Amino acid sequence: MTRYGFRELLENRAARVIMPDISWCGGISEAKKIASMAETYYLPVAPHNCGGPILHYASAHLAANLTNLGILESVRRHYLEEYEGIVSRDLEPVNGEIPLPPGPGLGVELDAGVFSRPGVQVDRTC
Repeated sequence: MTRYGFRELLENRAARVIMPDISWCGGISEAKKIASMAETYYLPVAPHNCGGPILHYASAHLAANLTNLGILESVRRHYLEEYEGIVSRDLEPVNGEIPLPPGPGLGVELDAGVFSRPGVQVDRTC
């Protein structure tokens, strides 16, 4: 949900931890606005991070920018197995912290070689 849905949760004191998902709430800027709203209620934010490698990178950047970060959710199986070979670099925790990659933007690119793998079928009928 967007900040308007989170506003109701906050005003009604219906949550103890706020978990926006960048891909569902409207992007990095909207997630930051939600986190700032949560901060006015002294609530921690734990970005929901379970939707793919680009979301993983975006969530790490968001987390690095939050003054009320509680924890960044991640799923080890995703970044150690399922994301392998999809993006140009790995983003694994080191000593419990996720280092931000260098470079412009999110610091990652999709690996175009994924489309030429055996068993991959591209459907462009949409």
